[in-house]
Amino acid sequence: MFGKTFATTNYGLLYTAKGTASVFVPIGSALSAGKAFDFRADVMLLIGASLVFFTTFLGPSVLRLPISRAARSLLFVVAAAFIVCGLVLTVTDLPMPFSAKIVLPKIGWSGVFSTAIVFDSISALLALFVLKPLRKRWLAERAVEAAASAEPAAE
Repeated sequence: MFGKTFATTNYGLLYTAKGTASVFVPIGSALSAGKAFDFRADVMLLIGASLVFFTTFLGPSVLRLPISRAARSLLFVVAAAFIVCGLVLTVTDLPMPFSAKIVLPKIGWSGVFSTAIVFDSISALLALFVLKPLRKRWLAERAVEAAASAEPAAE
């Protein structure tokens, strides 16, 4: 997964991680300080991102759910609505019909880092048990394609 072949993939993963972290940093700051925090924008962005993740990766690849084209389009539209709502809440001070101000327990930075370690461990397990078999399947499919394309050249 390293080298010139996967350079763009690695950059994509790094910049996706930066964007994901920007959603979680305000939550971590609120947890460390034990302050009231308005979660509306973060919740909207997380719901939208979760729907996109489920529709493109988790549903078809891991859970092997047959998602029709119409259902996929509908899920993407709903995810886009959540993401746009989250972005609007982030950028503007528009009044919204609900409030999500929550006072969090003060767990300090050690608690925030402990939580991050738990999330990193879950991600590592996901990579080990889900992504590694998917990579093996992908490599096997590429080997079959290479063998199929080499057969006509041999004749």
